[in-house]
Amino acid sequence: MKAVGSDTRTWIKLTETYRPDPWRGQRYTQWYEEYRQQYRSVKDQYKHVATLLERGK
Repeated sequence: MKAVGSDTRTWIKLTETYRPDPWRGQRYTQWYEEYRQQYRSVKDQYKHVATLLERGK
């Protein structure tokens, strides 16, 4: 809409602002790394199961 000259600032009024919580961000990063390590350890098993399922069709 801005490209055609419409002022979009009046469309939505912000009533609250949220700030990232550094502690939660750190925890999420730790959990995500744990997930990635676990996935790497089982991904070949999932491929094997998928192959078995495909053969059973």
